[in-house]
Amino acid sequence: MNRYDFVYILDVKGAARLVGAQQLASAATEAEAAAKQSDWAQVLPLCADIETAVERLRLHVDQRYPA
Repeated sequence: MNRYDFVYILDVKGAARLVGAQQLASAATEAEAAAKQSDWAQVLPLCADIETAVERLRLHVDQRYPA
């Protein structure tokens, strides 16, 4: 993980909080904490949690606001 990845996590956390996506914000918060502690063994699985939360949010938006 490089500093750009870390900034991405911060951006995701902020955006998720802004729109009320609590599961996504929580996943990003956990990944941020692990990165700050240099707990690299946890960062990758936590990034997978972010991806899962993004997909759940996408599915929710697609159901709520069909095209």
